[in-house]
Order: sequence, then structure tokens, then C-alpha cells
Amino acid sequence: MFSDVKSDFSSVTGTYLNTIKNIEDPILKHISLYLVNNYNNAKPHFCKSGNHVKDKACSNLNRWLDQKKSIYTSATTCKKNSEAWTKHIDSLWEQLDKNNDGTKCIRNEIFSKESNLPQKLNPYTCYEHVPENHTCTAVQVVNSKTEESCSTCNTTCPQCPNNCTNLESTRRSQYPTSTPDDITTMCPQISPHDFPSLIPTISISVCFTLLGVFILQFFLYKVIKNVLLLSKF
Repeated sequence: MFSDVKSDFSSVTGTYLNTIKNIEDPILKHISLYLVNNYNNAKPHFCKSGNHVKDKACSNLNRWLDQKKSIYTSATTCKKNSEAWTKHIDSLWEQLDKNNDGTKCIRNEIFSKESNLPQKLNPYTCYEHVPENHTCTAVQVVNSKTEESCSTCNTTCPQCPNNCTNLESTRRSQYPTSTPDDITTMCPQISPHDFPSLIPTISISVCFTLLGVFILQFFLYKVIKNVLLLSKF
């Protein structure tokens, strides 16, 4: 009865439907629908004591739920899945049992921890279920910065105070988690294009110096030549 594939969950209404609606995990949500449907179908066959040993319907429902838990939690080896199961499925069972007047079915977990998984499959990797509309944002890498105080930047480049910013870190994600204590005052590296080139000025100075030396040597040559000519007479 519990292994049938259901196509109609119209019996799941009221508070149960509101409870299931708040479950984010689609797998747990689906198991919850089956649990409410199976519990309601088996309820007329439960005994008043709720003892699963004497109650075949209650025993089979427990075994069915043990199987689902073993699969979902990898035999309880996945901690987060086990916590989610306790939060949603176990609490839903308690809600069903509380609202069931007359007959009961006590939850008795037996088989969900008994799975001996093949050693070659170990270690099991537990994955979180990510919604299809989840946006995965790559880690942003901020360009390399020169860590200097803005006072030092002021003496280096007058334009720097306009560029000084408070950055959390050189590597950060889209979702800031730093506290103000983690923020570092940083200034961007000064680009060579921020300064006018000195090469033309130096070149002109060198040319004028060489020209002056040449003219001075020319006059000295003339003077020495005239002195030598006069000394011969």
C-alpha cells in the first residue's frame, strides 16, 4: 500500500498543507506529502495502543518511513539532512499522531541506521539541495592596492585624497560579512600617466648645455690662436 506511486494528494489539506508549504527542500516536501497521505489511508487500521509490533499497518508505515530516511540521510551519515529530517518529518509525524483521535501509531525508528553501505563507496559526500533559481556569484577579486595612509598619499600625489577609499579586503565576496574593524584604508597605486613626462624638459636642458660648451670652446680656441700669433711677432 505504501509503495504505490501517488498521483493525487487531494487528501492533504488544512494545517498539514500549510506546514508542508514552508518546507524549502523539494525532496522533504514530497516525502511529507506521501507521509500525510499514507498516514491518513492507514489510520483506520491502527489499533488504540499504537504498538507497532501488534499493529501491522503501523509497523509497515514505520518501515516505509525508515527507508525514506535512510535514503535521504545516507543512513544518518549526513548531519544536515538528518537535522532537516528531524525538524520537518518527525515534527509532522507528531502533528499527525496528535490530531488522530481514537487510534494511534507510535513512531518507532528501527531500520534507518542499519544500512551497511559498501566500503568502496566511502566516504559519502553530503550535498545540499540548491534551488534552480539560486544565483551563484563568483568571488570578486579587487585589484592590487598599495596600503598607505591617506596622509602619505597627500604628499605623493595631490589627487590621491579624491581616490582614497575604505575597502574591506583585497579579496571579498558579494555578501559583506566584515565588521568595521576589518576595514583598511587604502589608496590606489599611482599611475605614471598621472604625472607629466620630464623627458622633453631634460632633453632641452642637455641640448642647451652642450651648445654652451661648444660656443665656449670656440671662443677659447680663437683667443688662444690670437695669442699664439701675436707671440710670433
